[in-house]
Amino acid sequence: MTLEPPYFGSWFDATALDADTVILVGLRGHMFRSDDGGSRWTRIPTGTTATLTSIQHTGSGRIIVTGLDGVLLESRDGGRSVSLQSLPDRSGNSGALPLSGGGLLLIGEFGVRRLPADG
Repeated sequence: MTLEPPYFGSWFDATALDADTVILVGLRGHMFRSDDGGSRWTRIPTGTTATLTSIQHTGSGRIIVTGLDGVLLESRDGGRSVSLQSLPDRSGNSGALPLSGGGLLLIGEFGVRRLPADG
């Protein structure tokens, strides 16, 4: 069965929070959440039009989204809302992994680097 997409554009990553809850990220800052396995979608305002390249669910309710132009989004409420942080070097990042202590390991155009919990 083919599902109706919430937006007819390019998608770059997705994560499942549970059997029914899915979050998609993609082109032009688009981020959508489905709580019913993809039947209906809710747009999550991101505050950016930069391409979102990856989403990582840490398992503790924290969700990290990376993007181009130094975009880093974080959610602490299961992806219902996000806060936008713009990295000063405006680097494009293609992934992030959580580190102990709350920091992140960022993967992207400048290689691999650590981002401390305080930014």
